[in-house]
Parts: sequence; structure tokens; C-alpha cells
Amino acid sequence: MITKQITKVRRDSDGDITDVFASSARHKDWESISYAIRAIELRLATYFVVEDGTRAEVYALPRENPRYLTTSPDGTTSNNLDCLPSA
Repeated sequence: MITKQITKVRRDSDGDITDVFASSARHKDWESISYAIRAIELRLATYFVVEDGTRAEVYALPRENPRYLTTSPDGTTSNNLDCLPSA
């Protein structure tokens, strides 16, 4: 399984996240939300965010459609996907 860090996001005109910039030891590229969700579902990859020294794991929720990505709750908002810089 590959571990990837999400460092920035792309948004549509409504402000919804459409893509994440994911980096692993071997690869860095934009991935669609649906691709990242599928990679999590198939256990091909895990994702995380680090902001202000705090790491948060990324999960695909809910178990049924429509699915979305979210970070683990940890008492801070700085490592939430919505707080990452947009490209």
C-alpha cells in the first residue's frame, strides 16, 4: 500500500474540492477525488495531511454515495482538506 501526503487542492466554481495534490516517495501528481476515494476503498493507498505539525489521516465517507474525503477529527481545523491551499 502506498502512503500519500495531500498538500493542496483544486476547487470548482462552487468551492467544492475536485482534486488533491498527492505526493508519495515515488510520485507527485493531481488526483481526482473519485480516484482517491477508489484507491482508499481498494486499499491501494492511504492519504494524510500535515499542517502546523499535526498529522491527520484522510478517509472516504460515508460508506454509500455520495462519498467524499475527510480528515480524522483531532480538535484542530488547520489540517482539514478545506483549509489547504488551492491551486
